[in-house]
Amino acid sequence: MRLSRVPAALMHQRLDGTYYHPDALALDARFRELGNAIGLESIRDPERPITNGVRGPELANSEYKLVRLQDCVDWEVRTATSISIAESQFAENSRCRLRSGDIVVAIGGYVGNAAIFLGDTPSVIGQHSARISLALNG
Repeated sequence: MRLSRVPAALMHQRLDGTYYHPDALALDARFRELGNAIGLESIRDPERPITNGVRGPELANSEYKLVRLQDCVDWEVRTATSISIAESQFAENSRCRLRSGDIVVAIGGYVGNAAIFLGDTPSVIGQHSARISLALNG
């Protein structure tokens, strides 16, 4: 999904907003339904701090994946397109491992783009993203 750079408030005023920007308008409506935002500290897992990812991948033919920003498409992480890294590099970077339900957020490129990891493929994040783990008990 591509989002418009036009602010949502202006899209609501445009006659062609629903034609050219339906996804952005739908997301804006969902955010408005949520009402007041809650602080991240109240929902993130305190045992897994927000962290950035691996620098300089060691490419290898393995089951271990390095999730890059281009692997985050339509709000989900797609490990099928991720590159494979060495088992030793995966082991060294336990701080940035992904588990199902983690959110991957861009901290480079288009900052703020996000996706959720729903798989079970052993994966870590790349250097231009951050991992946010939500508390399992809610």
